[in-house]
Amino acid sequence: MPDKELKEQMYEVLEKACSVYQSLLSNSKAEAYLKRRGITLDSIERFRIGYAPGRAISTRRSEFPELASKTAGLIREITPYDGNTYGDVFFDRVVFPIFDELERVIGFNGRTLTDGPRIPKYVNTAETPLFKKGNILYGFGLKEIRQAIKQSRRVLIEEGPTDLIQTYQNGILNVVAPNGTALTAEQLKVLNRFSPDLEQILLFDGDEAGNRAAARVVGDNLGKGSRMMVCFMPEGEDPDSFLVKYGKMRFEEIIEARIPAFDYLLKINSKGLKLSKAEDYNAFLKLMKEPMQGIPEERRWAYVEELADKTGKGIEGIVRGIFPSMKNIVQTNTIVIPASKDKIRTWEVSWIRQVAADRNPSLVVNYFYGTLGVKPTDLFCHDVREIYRFMVEVNGEDRLKLNETLAGSQPKLVDAIVQRAKLRECNLDGEMVAETLNFTSERYRTKRVQIENSLLKALLLHANDKAMIAKNSGTGILKILQKIRELGDLNENE
Repeated sequence: MPDKELKEQMYEVLEKACSVYQSLLSNSKAEAYLKRRGITLDSIERFRIGYAPGRAISTRRSEFPELASKTAGLIREITPYDGNTYGDVFFDRVVFPIFDELERVIGFNGRTLTDGPRIPKYVNTAETPLFKKGNILYGFGLKEIRQAIKQSRRVLIEEGPTDLIQTYQNGILNVVAPNGTALTAEQLKVLNRFSPDLEQILLFDGDEAGNRAAARVVGDNLGKGSRMMVCFMPEGEDPDSFLVKYGKMRFEEIIEARIPAFDYLLKINSKGLKLSKAEDYNAFLKLMKEPMQGIPEERRWAYVEELADKTGKGIEGIVRGIFPSMKNIVQTNTIVIPASKDKIRTWEVSWIRQVAADRNPSLVVNYFYGTLGVKPTDLFCHDVREIYRFMVEVNGEDRLKLNETLAGSQPKLVDAIVQRAKLRECNLDGEMVAETLNFTSERYRTKRVQIENSLLKALLLHANDKAMIAKNSGTGILKILQKIRELGDLNENE
């Protein structure tokens, strides 16, 4: 059977199965279970929750073609019994349909109603051509949930269907849950593609198992979410039970107490260690090394600097302990010798002030970013890099907006830069940003040549000789230098 035809049949049998399960819910022990959990009739209908007593699908052979039903994960081969060679996958379970973004049924999550040590609490549809559980988020198929996520630019990620449904019926719609797996990088990609700069709030149970799950999920996905945050339920509670007992307002207080995922990782990996002791600090770096390897290369500097700020340790030691391959990049792309960091900061600050004070900063940013290819990651200084990143992003959205923003009041500009940095889990000191931007536009416009000359001399002094400059030719920093020399009609002897 052609793949397209088989997929169409799979959609058909899954939809039929969902209707069958729904029809079997009334007056069943599954309905009683949902009532005990506080799930309303409206929620049961919206999420199309049903009951699978067993043999509900495999005995309806005329309605459920064997190949399509088996491929869709509804039936499985069994030891022949009563003339049947296939049995139902879902047996004595409350079933929660899983939808794609067209709200088509693509699989099911089944919660057991039978007690027993060998019976798994949850069973998901196996991997099929329609259902890849590591790529799909429960709830994301409902239009109103996607709209709420997009409008709020925030998503709450819970652990299971009943938690999500209870949260939903309490009026919090921007919520999703994984399907029987820990949160995966692919699921985060789905959210990031759907809404860039999305705040992703991971909610875990407050017991030891919840902390282990949080450490694993954060460690596996650090740097992959745009703004990943972590919060915990009180011990002994999950979102479902807590909302039933205490209501929406108390629940929202827990969400408001969230902390950045990186801060959580620092907290658990430094627990019981004294970072002032070399042995403990080295042990801490070993614990941080593995989860930080997954951070995309373009974001690593921000995390290195944040780690340095929060531990009070030097950047060079962190790079050597966590990203040893970055050592050469540090020395070539930014010509950085740790002892001379202040000189680099001096000329980077002067350069960004010059760009901001230009009569048409949009044109300058277009030249540096578009023509020369100078990226924010080419800059060493944390606040300068984030100011430049802000300029590049705003310029990409609206060139006139960049000119107006830079010409506006400095407090508003500083706040805009700090807030945009937060979207990337990057914490900026507003006072430091203000200090970096502290300039008199007219002064910098009238003394442009002198500024360019001082920048050149600062870089030449830092680089020490022509050999160092030649070694670093083609890097972002040298491209900036070349442009400065062109604008100021300078040469190396000035």
